[in-house]
Amino acid sequence: MLKTFKAILKNNTLQWLDETPKINSEYPVNVYKYLSKINYTYLTTSCLLLFASCLSSLGN
Repeated sequence: MLKTFKAILKNNTLQWLDETPKINSEYPVNVYKYLSKINYTYLTTSCLLLFASCLSSLGN
């Protein structure tokens, strides 16, 4: 079973909100993300492209 950790993406970095996961840096870690409560109406195209780039880099 996967354990869930709450975090926010800020300046291309995950900031943990509650418990910080214990990560062994010798092995890669899978990160699954979903977006919640974001109002895209007020975001510009350049802002959305930067946001998409940040999320994409988390998958690498």
